[in-house]
Amino acid sequence: MGLVKILRKVPRKKPVKLTQVKKEDIKDYRGEARNFSFECIPFSKVRAIQYKSEHPMPVRYKLSFADDWTETIIQPTHSRKHRTVTLKMPANNKENQILSEEN
Repeated sequence: MGLVKILRKVPRKKPVKLTQVKKEDIKDYRGEARNFSFECIPFSKVRAIQYKSEHPMPVRYKLSFADDWTETIIQPTHSRKHRTVTLKMPANNKENQILSEEN
């Protein structure tokens, strides 16, 4: 019902384009994140964060805009079987994605 209310408020001269998400578009980001140690970054206090595509494992962040950058490594040092963990596209989510009837 909420979507219907929002769509009624959209101006006709600037229509909203809706795209339906397909099941194969839903990725398991939580499963991929378990391979890294993101708990060392206090995300609730971060004001600025910097990732580099050429070196994705070191992450830099600031807790205030006046602070200097703090750098931390998100790759766990004790990965299983001493294998190198790399960033990759997460697999499709295997959980059933069902919307309730009121949505």
